Amino acid sequence: DIQSEHEQTSRMIVGHQNGIFVWLNKELVFEGGAYDKFEPRKGDVPVTFREGQNQLLIRMNGSGSLSVEFVNENGWPADLQWEDNTQP
Repeated sequence: DIQSEHEQTSRMIVGHQNGIFVWLNKELVFEGGAYDKFEPRKGDVPVTFREGQNQLLIRMNGSGSLSVEFVNENGWPADLQWEDNTQP
């Protein structure tokens, strides 16, 4: 889960190799196809975090590399706090 002290809009920048789906608070915010090799910073989409707890769910088709970052309008890291609820 991701905690935000206030509502804020950020840019989600995604790098991936295999097909990927990303949901934020049960809303599909990114869908990307598969590539022969890892493509860093392939996706760049605006997302809005609500105040308090936000749920981020990522589904990859198969194994491969993945990177996700959230930045503000100036390109600096967004003011967020992460909780790792990874399940095997």
